[in-house]
Amino acid sequence: MRPTLEAASSFAALRAAAKKAARGHRKKPETAAFLCELEAEVMRLQRELRAGTYRPGPFRTFRIRDPKPRTISAAPFRDRVVHHALCAVMEPTFEQLADPDSFACRAGKGNRAAVWRLQRLTRRWPWYAKLDVERYFETVPLDRLLTLVGSLFDDRPLLDAVEVVLRAGSGDDGRGLPIGNLTSQHFANLYLGELDRFARALEVGGMVRYMDDIILLGPDKAAAHGWAAAMSGQMAALGLAEKAAARRLGPVHVGVPFLGFRVWPHRVRVDRAARHRLLQKLRRPPSDIADTAMQARLTSLVAWAAHGDTRGLLGSLASGPEPQ
Repeated sequence: MRPTLEAASSFAALRAAAKKAARGHRKKPETAAFLCELEAEVMRLQRELRAGTYRPGPFRTFRIRDPKPRTISAAPFRDRVVHHALCAVMEPTFEQLADPDSFACRAGKGNRAAVWRLQRLTRRWPWYAKLDVERYFETVPLDRLLTLVGSLFDDRPLLDAVEVVLRAGSGDDGRGLPIGNLTSQHFANLYLGELDRFARALEVGGMVRYMDDIILLGPDKAAAHGWAAAMSGQMAALGLAEKAAARRLGPVHVGVPFLGFRVWPHRVRVDRAARHRLLQKLRRPPSDIADTAMQARLTSLVAWAAHGDTRGLLGSLASGPEPQ
């Protein structure tokens, strides 16, 4: 089916988008108010989208510092409904273009699959190069991204709606996608698909990418170094910059750092920095250990750590937080 704004803004599509956006947030006043007037709210959004009068509301921003300082921008609930509706009609096209070894924002992929894929590749290739984009979400060039999107879709109302959504979160310099939005994740991943295609043209031995965390694998140090330099140049061609301090190059037998883990051909461990952050969180339990939010956080952390070969670490977690 051809992706169109008419399809994205149908009553059924917007209603389904509202239910997806509400998952895990139904008790929040803003979400509950929208759902209480679901039919009227959906019809209001439909009218605005089809008339071209839809405008996103202000973001609620806050800072987080784990694992690194970042500003999160939370869109109003009705805008998140629009994000889900737009992504639902565009995602099949994104999926057709995606490289098999791109693992972010894709059904059936994710960070666990990315780590396992990397482990398999380390059994074949002895050298790796790790690359990262400097402040990626903050520096995505909107004009270039919109040109790319315009080359993929031909429904003008759909493209106009996408531009309204993306520019609402960009900086005064025409760059940036707000972290914390579904559209930001999908469009940021789409833009770096250009790097995936460039890497394949270089005929790299192996590649794994999770958003802007990129691992290249090959037969020797010279190949890994050459590919890393070429990829850095391609980032510049895309209006981006490599985070030079994050580049790593080495033999896989020392372990490949990736997504909070260190990956070897036959084992995976939580890396030292991630282990420290995990234990620090567990050493600061709330006064009420039955607190459901804390329980959910602990469950999430332990599930994440279980992605690796972490019997010893998980055993220590199960016995409770370490004493101060």
